[in-house]
Amino acid sequence: MKTALLVLDDEPQRAEELCFLLRFLEETHVVRAESSNWQLHVEHNADLRCVFLGRYGSAGQIPSDAIHAIRTLAPRAALILIEEADHPIRLPATLEASCGGHLSHPFRHSQLSAILSRLQASASRDSRAGSAASIRRNAELFRSLIGHSPAVVRVREMIQRVAPSDSTVMILGESGTGKEVVARNIHYFSSRSQGPFVPVNCGAIPDNLLESELFGHEKGSFTGAISARRGRFELAKGGTLFLDEIGDMPLNMQVKL
Repeated sequence: MKTALLVLDDEPQRAEELCFLLRFLEETHVVRAESSNWQLHVEHNADLRCVFLGRYGSAGQIPSDAIHAIRTLAPRAALILIEEADHPIRLPATLEASCGGHLSHPFRHSQLSAILSRLQASASRDSRAGSAASIRRNAELFRSLIGHSPAVVRVREMIQRVAPSDSTVMILGESGTGKEVVARNIHYFSSRSQGPFVPVNCGAIPDNLLESELFGHEKGSFTGAISARRGRFELAKGGTLFLDEIGDMPLNMQVKL
């Protein structure tokens, strides 16, 4: 079973107390972690709803790098800071904005219940928003892929199967059959859809310029390199790179890919 609520606190007694209360108030999977192993419970965990962050490491305080790391690995999870009632946590405004609130110890039933209610309300809003987005996306589904033949239907099904994956996809077809259309739809339905879609026509770039075009170069790295240039791979970071007509690329360059 995956983690729904994570208690990350290097104060063992306080952490166990909070885990007990969370399990009592809500029928969900609660896991306790420490600063040495919390990443194992966060990475690749789409079900994580909230991280309760208390004492972190031997310093006995919440360092900014811990908050940044949690926000990076679990951007969709709420972050609640555990503090002692007589020692409230004060953070810079930028860090405070990334947190979902504070939980004072000794724990109060009313405060903890209010936090759980907020989490439930937020999850419901996200679910409704996700459903609405799914409806909109399906309404726009393959607007550029016209047709209802069995072959077109199979192409649509394959796009939906491969889009959630981060694997490299080989798209085969004669010129003019819509390989870029398929690539753009795969990008649109992937987790990288908010990133750039960068198409490269490998057959239209001279062999002696292709390496620089794909990988970029630094100023002065060769004759004529008067300034640094970012390659298409770098430009496509976080999105999708579409290498069109890759069969026309020289074999030695294909090896470098």
